[in-house]
Amino acid sequence: MKHFPPFRFNPRTRVPWRTGLPVHLSRKAVELLDCLLNSPGRMVSHDEILQRVWRDTQVQPENVKTLVHELRNALGDQSHAFIRSEPGRGYTFISDVTVG
Repeated sequence: MKHFPPFRFNPRTRVPWRTGLPVHLSRKAVELLDCLLNSPGRMVSHDEILQRVWRDTQVQPENVKTLVHELRNALGDQSHAFIRSEPGRGYTFISDVTVG
């Protein structure tokens, strides 16, 4: 289980939770969350996100921005307290993450 208050995420079940209630995300947004939570504090490049979230599928780079927007909305991250944009480079999960 990965905790980033007030959320927790179980990578095995692929469900994020907020104060005991599941947070509804698309499958791709869950993939993005998992990708960012695997490297908290490290900038994850657009290319790495495309490779990990869309694997063998060709998509437009704009899809990453759309997915980040969906994830930020679900986390209530309008102030960018969880995900920092690195313009032209990628995204960094900046909230503290604990495992356990």
